[in-house]
Amino acid sequence: CVRLVQRRIRGWLGRTKARRKFATTYLKKYDPSTGQVYYVNGMRDPPEVSFEKPRFMHHLFPANKW
Repeated sequence: CVRLVQRRIRGWLGRTKARRKFATTYLKKYDPSTGQVYYVNGMRDPPEVSFEKPRFMHHLFPANKW
């Protein structure tokens, strides 16, 4: 029982850390000329821009439409 609780806490802490890293790496912006949302990876030089969601985003924010 204790190991199950420890495993869940470690998983929760790991996902929280990954969410923070994701939120500081990717910026979600709105393009008024096309009416679409795009994502900017600010860690790259020059910044990488994409109109597609990052692949791993649904793992970090499962119930959110971020």
